[in-house]
Amino acid sequence: AHDNGFSVTKLSGGWVVLLPRDDLVLPVISYDIGLNRSSVHRIVNDKVATFDVLTAAGVPAVEHRLMLSDAMSQRMGDPDPEATRLAAFEAAGGDAVLKPLDQAQGLDVVRVKTPEDFGARVADLGVRYPRFCISPFMQIVREDRFYFLDNACLLSYGKRAGAAGLANLAQGGEVIWHDGSERSTAGLASRARGALALRYGCIAVVTLDDGTQGVLE
Repeated sequence: AHDNGFSVTKLSGGWVVLLPRDDLVLPVISYDIGLNRSSVHRIVNDKVATFDVLTAAGVPAVEHRLMLSDAMSQRMGDPDPEATRLAAFEAAGGDAVLKPLDQAQGLDVVRVKTPEDFGARVADLGVRYPRFCISPFMQIVREDRFYFLDNACLLSYGKRAGAAGLANLAQGGEVIWHDGSERSTAGLASRARGALALRYGCIAVVTLDDGTQGVLE
């Protein structure tokens, strides 16, 4: 910022940063530096919307379907939200993962394998999230992340699942530094970036135990 003539003003303990230069003030909050359109920003922070957009563009992606809490279901006029959610669980093969709709970072991500466990977990999540999502359980062995600025990939690395079977670094995942051999995976990430009209952000591609790949988020 300083090299480009901006001064730096930190607010909220550094969570918000103002970058003034001449008559321009560029606000930055968290990782959002304001390069993406507001609609794009909302889509990429919504796992269900991301899946739908990528699927419409023919880009392989991990399926995510919308789930609503009881209160939100009532507002939407669903006469039997429990039956609606159970149908989504069955459509996911009876072995599914529940997670927040936006970035989860491994938090509140739970696997459910029985209708009873599913109902209990839904009730628990529904207290904290009016909207969340469900996806079929998949045996993920690797996750690769690509950070883009327009067409350029600025940084990439992989994560291998740990003993717990999770690629999240805080839960036992192992970092894999890219060596240039991940071209097909990088190509899939680039296709996803284009389909989402993402100028700046990260695309995560997962590899399953059978070698199948898809965009996670």
